[in-house]
Amino acid sequence: MDHLRAVVQDMLQRLSVFQVGGPYQDQNPSLRGRTILRPAFGGIMGDYDTDVIRIDTVQHQLHALLMALELLFPESK
Repeated sequence: MDHLRAVVQDMLQRLSVFQVGGPYQDQNPSLRGRTILRPAFGGIMGDYDTDVIRIDTVQHQLHALLMALELLFPESK
């Protein structure tokens, strides 16, 4: 599980680079140094070379995050 945890955390960090206003925004050349409008915060870009935020991309990343949270921090029963 420790090996899987490291892989999942690495994947989530890579995905987070595409989040507008996220903690890793400055690692994304398309977002670095840009003024971001507040309504766009939390949105997810599909790739480095686009500034389009699509709802399906946001939903897919949120789903990946929720699955990772369930895997890494299961509820105690």
